Amino acid sequence: MGWLERINGRWSFGARIALICGLFAAPLALLLFLFVQASTAQIAFSAKELEGSRYLTTVWSARDGGAAPADDGRFNQAEALKAFVAAGPGLPRAAAGADLIAAVADGSNLTLDPDLDSFYVMDAVTVRLPTTLKAVRELEAAYAEGRRDAVVVATEHLVMASAQANASLAAGMKNNASGATRQALEARATAFAAAAEATTRQSQAFLAGASLDPRPLRASPPRSTSLGGPPTSNSTGCSASGSPRSSVSS
Repeated sequence: MGWLERINGRWSFGARIALICGLFAAPLALLLFLFVQASTAQIAFSAKELEGSRYLTTVWSARDGGAAPADDGRFNQAEALKAFVAAGPGLPRAAAGADLIAAVADGSNLTLDPDLDSFYVMDAVTVRLPTTLKAVRELEAAYAEGRRDAVVVATEHLVMASAQANASLAAGMKNNASGATRQALEARATAFAAAAEATTRQSQAFLAGASLDPRPLRASPPRSTSLGGPPTSNSTGCSASGSPRSSVSS
C-alpha cells in the first residue's frame, strides 16, 4: 500500500484538507520570506546611501578648513580621513578631500546607485565636482608660482573636469522623468558651467600675456550657489596673495 493510500485510509477528511492547504501555503510562505528579505536589504541599502550623503555634507564643509568629520568607521574611510585631516590647505586638501569623498561613496553604496538620474547626480557630487575643485586648486597654485607651463596643464585639467561634471549633471536631469532633478539643479548647473568657462577664459588670457592680477570676473555667479547640497560655486576675485582665485571654487 502506497503512502497516498495510507493517507486516504487512515487520515480524516479534515486532516487531508489541512495537508493540501499546507502544501499550497508552503511555496507562498517561501515567496513571502524572500520578498521581505529583499525589501529589508533594499531598505538597508537606501538607508546607508542617506547616511553617506549626510556624511559627505560634512566633508564638503571641511574641505576649506572647517571641522573634520568624525571617524565612525561606517564607510571604511579611516585611512582617507586621516590623510584628509593631515593635508595642508589648497591643492593637498582638495586632493585628499576627493579621495575621502570617493571612499565614502564606495562605502555607503552611493557608487552603486541603480537609478540613472540619481546615479549621474551622485557621480557629479562624488567624482566630477571633487576633481574639478582639485583642478581649481592646482590652477591657483600655478598662478601663485607664476609658472605658465603649470597654468597650461592645470587649465587643461579644469576644462576636462568641468566638462565631465557638466555632462553628469545634464545626464542626471535628462534621465529624471518627473523633472524634479532639473528643477532643483538646472540653474545651479548653468551657473557652475558659466563659472568654469569664465575661469578658463581668464587662464587663457593670462597665457596670452594678461596681468597675473586681473579684475574680478564679471561672468561668474553673483553669489554662492549650491549644487544640490555640498558642492558650491561662487564668484570670487583675487586671493589675498594677489593671484586670481577661481570662480568655481568655494
